[in-house]
Amino acid sequence: MEPVLIALLFANAVFNVVVWPRFYLRVAK
Repeated sequence: MEPVLIALLFANAVFNVVVWPRFYLRVAK
């Protein structure tokens, strides 16, 4: 597969792990 695609998927996964918990906690409160 293309390294660029793998890099984008990895970056997306890291972004989701870092951003979503903060966003969810902020909305929950």
